Amino acid sequence: MWAVGASVTGAGGLHHLKGESVAVRRAARVPTGDQILAAARTILHRDGVAQLSTRAVAAEAGVNLSLIHYYFRSREGLLLALLERMDADLVARQRNMYAREDITLAEKWAEAIAFYRDDLKSGYVRTLLELAAYGYANRRIATEVRKILKRWRDLLAEAAAETLTGDLNVPLDPKEVG
Repeated sequence: MWAVGASVTGAGGLHHLKGESVAVRRAARVPTGDQILAAARTILHRDGVAQLSTRAVAAEAGVNLSLIHYYFRSREGLLLALLERMDADLVARQRNMYAREDITLAEKWAEAIAFYRDDLKSGYVRTLLELAAYGYANRRIATEVRKILKRWRDLLAEAAAETLTGDLNVPLDPKEVG
């Protein structure tokens, strides 16, 4: 069997345990693309976007450099895939929290603040800001960062629309919130 230490939040290696069949080992493997993204995230958090190279990611992931180009085509493609993966998970988390009807607006606000603090600790906010800055020199990165920021603004506007038109009945356009 393979012992896997890779996830989107951290990288690790694959370690073969004796006595397992090839089929069992293959079934237990982390998909290579996920392994590469985990390594990229590790480097991004540890060293920053400027130090993230395809060679460094390949070394961290323990894969051949050509696999990075096979899965992501370029450093830029890798950065965009990493940002998309990180963001999709967090937007879903936030959307689920805002959709809850069993907690008050104040509790949602407190949970949103806790989420933000978690996002600061995880490096997501740093990553997003570094990529936004990198977007000044790279149009494709800038476009994708703008899409992500729009997704967050839209989510906040949706949450505000539900709250403002519900119990509070506040005469404020929810789009002004996002």
